[in-house]
Amino acid sequence: NSRWRCDHGWDVDLDDGSSNYEIYNNVFLRGGLKLREGFQRKVYNNIAVNNTFHPHVWYPNSGDVVTSNIWMAPYRPAVMKNWEGTIDRNLFIAEKHRDAFREEGCDAHSLAGDPMFVDPANGDYRVQAGSPALKLGFKNFPMDRFGVQKPALKAIARTPQLPVPTMMVADGEEAAQTDWKGVTLRELAGEEFSAFGVGRDDGGIHVRKAPSGANLPNLVSGDLIQSVNGTPTGTIKAFLEAMKAIPAGQPLRLGIVRHQKSMTISSAIGAGVRQNSVAAR
Repeated sequence: NSRWRCDHGWDVDLDDGSSNYEIYNNVFLRGGLKLREGFQRKVYNNIAVNNTFHPHVWYPNSGDVVTSNIWMAPYRPAVMKNWEGTIDRNLFIAEKHRDAFREEGCDAHSLAGDPMFVDPANGDYRVQAGSPALKLGFKNFPMDRFGVQKPALKAIARTPQLPVPTMMVADGEEAAQTDWKGVTLRELAGEEFSAFGVGRDDGGIHVRKAPSGANLPNLVSGDLIQSVNGTPTGTIKAFLEAMKAIPAGQPLRLGIVRHQKSMTISSAIGAGVRQNSVAAR
């Protein structure tokens, strides 16, 4: 049993090819769990308080399994072109969070509802009888065996700040996404920018989906838009305002990051959109 809290990123971060891990019986107190670029990870029976699962840049046929966990926000993916693992039978606190990635093949049998924690204000995140988590295979694990066990050491050990579960975190995260002229745009937060090889201060909005024939040519799913004709686009609002300021038919230059490389996409806006160029920056 482990209890984790990181105030500067993810609570647990398996990065850059970390493979063959079993991750279970953990309480993530602030930053949730991230898996990036690896194989054969099994994630089960974990609780992310006011946070969630962060899948980044998965390989095809990863063999990853994510099941019987309690997530308190929608997934926060980055550059996810392959969702080929098994992600199902998890509990969410809202139906819209459970359903957010079903079209990617996730959570067909997952549930949404109150986890019914025993005493979260005092760090007891076990679930009560009747919790929907139990129907999904979640099993309670001890909440009094974290860290050092010797009484003398317990007396001097630091105790992390224990968050009280809230619905507001998940709702706020989901609000930072919109569909614009056939393209699904989503804001990033905190350490998610690392998946694109840029820092948080560099800004940008994630192109979650760019279907063929969408209004913005040359964009592909997974791009990070950082500017419109030189205007920074750190938020969806900034992007929409910058696009609105360009008259139809006028040149458009999007500064993007694709596969961790900066480039510029040039085209025109409006009817008869044409593709001009994609140039490295």
